[in-house]
Parts: sequence; C-alpha cells; structure tokens
Amino acid sequence: MQEQLKKTEDLIGKIRRLADKHEKLQQTFLEAQEEIASLKKLIADNTQNMQKLERDANAIRLGQFIDLSDQEKKEVRQKINDYLKELDRIIEKISGEG
Repeated sequence: MQEQLKKTEDLIGKIRRLADKHEKLQQTFLEAQEEIASLKKLIADNTQNMQKLERDANAIRLGQFIDLSDQEKKEVRQKINDYLKELDRIIEKISGEG
C-alpha cells in the first residue's frame, strides 16, 4: 500500500511538472504568435512604403523626360500616380479572389 502511495505521489508530481511545462509552452507560443503578427504587419507596411517609393521614382523619371511646364508635370505625375493606385487596387482585388 505504501508503495502505491509513493507511486501515486510520483505520478502527481510528474503531472504537475508537465502541466507547468505545458503552461510555459503555451505562453511562449502565444508570444511567438504575437511577434509573428507584428512582423507580418511590419512587412506589409514596408511593402506598401516600398511600392509607393517605386511609383514615385517611376513618376519622377517619366516626368523628367516630358518637356512640360512645372505645373503640367505636376498634373501628369498626379494622374500617373492615380492610375497606378487604381491598378494596385485592381490587382489586389484580383489577387484576393484567386
């Protein structure tokens, strides 16, 4: 009987240790998920910024080759940017459906 009590106490101790380890692993997992979500948002933000900068650079390069007044260049760049934004929205919409 004494031996069975000792085995039972040993098992209870192991279960408690496993439960503690499980709880710590769950917390680590949650923290990792939060970090992943944060990094995904950061990547998305950086991707958007990079795309904007690429559009701006392309518009500036295109604007440099056009012999127009400064006001006309500004209007052309704005229209180009508007078209590029609309294309991005369409591509995003199509990508989301696929």
